[in-house]
Amino acid sequence: MRSIIFVCIILIGLQLSVAAQQDTTNVEIDTTQIDEKFFNLGLQYFEKDQYEIAIQYFDSVIVHNQEYMDAYAYRGISKLELGLYMDAIEDFDYALILEPGYAEVYVFRGDAFLMIEDKEKACENWYEAYALGLKSSMKRIKANCALEKE
Repeated sequence: MRSIIFVCIILIGLQLSVAAQQDTTNVEIDTTQIDEKFFNLGLQYFEKDQYEIAIQYFDSVIVHNQEYMDAYAYRGISKLELGLYMDAIEDFDYALILEPGYAEVYVFRGDAFLMIEDKEKACENWYEAYALGLKSSMKRIKANCALEKE
């Protein structure tokens, strides 16, 4: 009798295990949609100047997708607004690894360098933004950088 009960328990356990495996293989989670929703929520808080909350949403996106460049850029801007300049620079660095031609990120990274009193690196970033076509960076260059006289 005990051996019959033992065999029944093992068979039931195997059936449950197979059923659980089948259920998980049929479920597909589209993390891209989740990342977009979290990013958009982060943007909503960013636009309301609620940077701490925005950072939490951008963090969630980055945990799922380390190549979500805009999440790094906006998290960096949020940190810049909070006075977390070195952390902001790290985010801008990573965003520029992912998208080297993102001129606006150079401007923000330049702003962060200016805040830590590294005017040379600030100017390098603003010049790079200008070279990439962001003509509005010239205002920062004129105000803070030594322009070469011709």
